[in-house]
Amino acid sequence: MESLTDSEMRRITRSLPTKADKIRALGRAGVAPADIGRFLGIRYQHAYNVLKRAGISPDANAVRDADRAPASAPARATLDETGRISLPQRILSSWCASPGEELLVRIEGDELRVLTRRAGLRSAREVLRKYPKSDEGMAAELIAERRREAERDVD
Repeated sequence: MESLTDSEMRRITRSLPTKADKIRALGRAGVAPADIGRFLGIRYQHAYNVLKRAGISPDANAVRDADRAPASAPARATLDETGRISLPQRILSSWCASPGEELLVRIEGDELRVLTRRAGLRSAREVLRKYPKSDEGMAAELIAERRREAERDVD
């Protein structure tokens, strides 16, 4: 799994008072202990121990985004007169989401999917992995194709 950016980690930890709270929040967001250590300027072992004591598996790197979160019991949400849905606090906490955070929504069949931006970015990265990493790969492929065509024309 790819790690979060520094700005995403700062957003998750900005209101948390202690390093242990920050380590737990980042661990729940799926950040590896080594990356937590680098971000907070602490030893990897410190982050690992805090996550282990909290029951957050540092090795499994449990992610709390909608597409990778463990299944949970349905929760009630209310649709107000302006069409807004208020999500239950336990869902927002499991996502490490805060008020005003932008979420992605889409219709899948008769369901509404809500994703954090991090989950949306991860989905986009998975799609992009199918393609060459740089234009050089595509350019080299195009040049090779043109050379093969030129050889066929000569014969």
